[in-house]
Amino acid sequence: MPKIISTSRSRNQIPEAQAAQWAAAIVNWQEALRRPQDFPEDTAALRAYWEAYWDILMRMSAIAAPRDSWERFSMACVPFIESKKLRTQFCFGTCDLTGRFRMSVRLANAQYLAFMPDDFWRTLLEVADYGTMSFEANVSFSKHKSIIWKMIDEFESLRRESEAHHRDAFCDFGSIIVTWPASLSLVDVYDRGMETFRRLYRLNYLLYRPAYQSEKAREKRTNT
Repeated sequence: MPKIISTSRSRNQIPEAQAAQWAAAIVNWQEALRRPQDFPEDTAALRAYWEAYWDILMRMSAIAAPRDSWERFSMACVPFIESKKLRTQFCFGTCDLTGRFRMSVRLANAQYLAFMPDDFWRTLLEVADYGTMSFEANVSFSKHKSIIWKMIDEFESLRRESEAHHRDAFCDFGSIIVTWPASLSLVDVYDRGMETFRRLYRLNYLLYRPAYQSEKAREKRTNT
């Protein structure tokens, strides 16, 4: 069950009353999951669960990316929001019956990964300062322990597939996942999640920029 009381002062100033409301919705849904006979019917609990995490994500996005616009979606039991600018999804929820918190994002425009500056990789490593970070590959089976090398293996696998089949396979690039234990207070999860969201957004933004510039250059050539 998510705790409500913060163990430290939240830098992002979320009132504990708001955190309590979110926690109640999350707990109610977890309890519904433990009652298989009620699971398909408890739509009110599921909707409240979605609303809690949508609220959290929208608050984070308003701070991390105030110039972007967002849409809310859900797939099965997973709530997420999609950036209209970056065209990628940020998911946040309680990933299993243990109550662990889980945030994930797919890296869009991963074909530009080889052109990323050092700032990209520094930002990636900073994510691990705020939670347990991993990389979930879609096509590669990397034996490396380093998340950077796992991403490179995924990149190379998709590059070879793109060349072999003459198509853009990079839309299948994997996701960065960050988790926090259920023992952490929801205020603290929000605080660390906010810092995580900032960095995950920046990673996608750095990949988006060359894609945007390439598209604009192509439009300019077409119109001349």
